[in-house]
Amino acid sequence: MKKTEFLDTVDRVIGDKRLFFYGFEISEEREKLIVNGFIDTHDSMDLISKNAEDLILQVKVLEDMIPPALAFGMVIIPVTDMRKDPRFRTERIHQLIFGEFVKVLILENEYALVKDLRTGFIGYLQRSHVIFFSTDAMNEIKSKGSQIVVSERFSSVEIHDRKTFVPFGTKLFAVDSGKFWHAFLPNGDTVKIPSNDVSTKPVFDDIQKKWSLFLGTPYLWGGASSYGYDCSGYVGRLYDYAGIQIPRDADLQQNFSRKVEEKELKFGDLIFFPGHVGMYIENGNMVHANLTQGGVGISQILNPKNRYEENLKKSILKLGRIRN
Repeated sequence: MKKTEFLDTVDRVIGDKRLFFYGFEISEEREKLIVNGFIDTHDSMDLISKNAEDLILQVKVLEDMIPPALAFGMVIIPVTDMRKDPRFRTERIHQLIFGEFVKVLILENEYALVKDLRTGFIGYLQRSHVIFFSTDAMNEIKSKGSQIVVSERFSSVEIHDRKTFVPFGTKLFAVDSGKFWHAFLPNGDTVKIPSNDVSTKPVFDDIQKKWSLFLGTPYLWGGASSYGYDCSGYVGRLYDYAGIQIPRDADLQQNFSRKVEEKELKFGDLIFFPGHVGMYIENGNMVHANLTQGGVGISQILNPKNRYEENLKKSILKLGRIRN
């Protein structure tokens, strides 16, 4: 394999820097291509190995360089920003909410480079917002009780004597004690959550009861919580509530979805535009987090009533379905 062929393979297989983190230096010796550098996980390494033959791979896998006791992390504040670089004044690319898990790739003084286990997104989180723990501890957490999901816009919870609010979609493993569920954190703390605020096994149809909770929620670039949403963060959180995993960004969601025709549209289908996505609800309407309305709002997409809606309809790229 030649250098250009290898680079083409990298672009094709792991080229999306939102989902993969790597750096390669390539040299040639005795007609053999030698690849040095680093890559995020063994899964990524396997993709390269399977698609690039006749190479000498001398590539470090970042997850192997993390102490086993710090292999994973759980977010322990209501919402935290995932940033492009390990600095506060850099782009917010995503958000994680209380209880979400990450795989740790690099540990720095104030930030950690992590991979979100829900969306696959890679970015930097502030270390003080995360509890770190081992693979065994991860398995132990998941073995304790049932998984519950916060089904209200916010839930007021108690962690020891401290109270805080966690957003819709927060998932924890917990035990039912009547009026409350008691969830478990990796550091041994417990979280007390009102039973009325959670669901145990939400399904897709439950999204029909929940999408309107967020009307008027402010638009936030990179937002993926009740505190503020961007377009793909909003629909992604709704689908995740029902246990359906979809990609993080609108273009990835577009590629992930199955095309349908306008006459086939039904609740939950996604409508894609350049750099934007909304979710079809009923009667020609779409709900979406958008800057024009300043947040989550409804637009008549099939029979536009104003110039904004007319321009939206003209720019539709795809009508997509995630579920059957």
